[in-house]
Amino acid sequence: MKVLIVEDNPQESLLLAQYLGQALPESEIETAVSLSSARQQLAKTFDHDLVLLKGQLPDGNGLDFISEIDAAERPFAIILYTSAHEPETAVCATKAGADNYFVLNPDTLITLPGIMVAAYFQRVARVAQRQKNNGLPETGVSFQSLVDNAKDLIVYFDTDLRHRFVNRAVENLTGISKADYLGKTNEELGMGAEEVAFWNRELKQVLATAVPQTISFHFTGVSGETSYFEANVTPELNATGQVVSLVSVVRDITDRIQTNEKLHLQITALNAAANGIVITDLNGAIQWVNPAFTTLTGYKAEEALGRNPRELIKSGKHGREFYEQLWLTILAGKVWRGQIINRRKDGTLYDEEQTITPVVNEEGQIINFIAIKEDVTQRKQAETERKKVLDRQIAINRIGLRLRSTLDMGELCQIAYEELQNLVANSNFAIFMYDSDLRRIHPLFIMADGEKLDVSKLPFAPLEPGTGPNSRAVLNRAPDIVADLQQAIVQPKTHINMPSKERQLTRSMLTVPMIINEEVIGTLQLQHYQANVYTMAEADLLSSVATLAGLAIKNAHL
Repeated sequence: MKVLIVEDNPQESLLLAQYLGQALPESEIETAVSLSSARQQLAKTFDHDLVLLKGQLPDGNGLDFISEIDAAERPFAIILYTSAHEPETAVCATKAGADNYFVLNPDTLITLPGIMVAAYFQRVARVAQRQKNNGLPETGVSFQSLVDNAKDLIVYFDTDLRHRFVNRAVENLTGISKADYLGKTNEELGMGAEEVAFWNRELKQVLATAVPQTISFHFTGVSGETSYFEANVTPELNATGQVVSLVSVVRDITDRIQTNEKLHLQITALNAAANGIVITDLNGAIQWVNPAFTTLTGYKAEEALGRNPRELIKSGKHGREFYEQLWLTILAGKVWRGQIINRRKDGTLYDEEQTITPVVNEEGQIINFIAIKEDVTQRKQAETERKKVLDRQIAINRIGLRLRSTLDMGELCQIAYEELQNLVANSNFAIFMYDSDLRRIHPLFIMADGEKLDVSKLPFAPLEPGTGPNSRAVLNRAPDIVADLQQAIVQPKTHINMPSKERQLTRSMLTVPMIINEEVIGTLQLQHYQANVYTMAEADLLSSVATLAGLAIKNAHL
């Protein structure tokens, strides 16, 4: 069956053609974007069997197009479709000569292949009858042979709902011969009362309205197996528009239902997945996303569909080479795995572990890409934190070994300074000793802007409860953090302003006590020219170093 789809939306046309190509693999599908192009294609080859026509197109109305062609002379079937049910259009389509009217949406799409087959056979029957009435020889395969060898079940009813014709497929399914069908109603054939009532109601509806109907039902055949069917019932009208018979083309949709159930299960699983899942076409345009994608990125499905992920979540943190390598991999049919930094709708960045898998058709051509996206931001942060803790512990162990390697006071202080340069940001570093008898503090070692100061000329300072960072660290026996020293109301006497080459003033300050055997023997202090540099994480690290430095200094004094 050669089919022409007339649809002005290229994306809708492509999706429709792909679906019909799979549902009707024996068919040849062509597309046209307007009535004018449809006319050209139909006139060009004269071999189309069916036209699937959109109701309204940019260059005209589908009903007017149907009226242009004499229905009795037309060799191809026409199905007019709209996106919403329009009763007046349905009636007008039938009167204009359409073989069927169809409401096309995601819920009804599954019934379209059966309706197309029914319209095709009905048109073949009309052409054969016209040739017979005109005394013309049949061309090609006879209608009788075509119908008898069809896989679909084909039944003709008269207006009394008696069987006028059934094909071989009906015989094979029911085990009743064609001769036994002729002239009998469903009730006379032994059909159950409920089934008779069901079919009489549905068929009489078509007789009364002259509007085609699609009827779904199931049947248990002679083999004992239950199969599911879709009957497309179309009225045949005489010259005055009266219904003279009904044609029912029944297609076995058992496989389709089972496939749809499997697809539904798969879609349900994909929708329930914790990881974000994105399906794109060959060019990267998004065709489907699951709810987890919305949770991950902040973009709703309707915001993402049709757009490329780079328009939505590209962070700018990766260079061209990164994306070129990614595309080279997946276009070669290989799976790409890696970590990528992306940007959410609200602008925040997140770390994503992503797997992109190419999807190929039966010919081995790539048709889609499926990306599975997992937010690993917290995991990476935890890994970074674990590594930081491990690195710090290794550094503390190293500092302890170096400090125990000497008893020289100057060398001890220099080691402490050097090691802390790699661990905690600082502009200046100092070690102060505390004399508990005299309750005063004096500098032991000071490095300011990388230069060692002569502390012998610096004065001793008394404890100042509540004001000086050294005093607070000694008296509270706990770390003392000053976020911005220049904002402090009282300038503590126990603080020594270390001269800066660039005449900068200390802003941040971190001071921790050196406590040995429950006794505070001094403090370690870091200073920085920027405000708000130090937190309790740095305070904990410096406290560990202070304990090691205090032990080394104590040993050096012995």
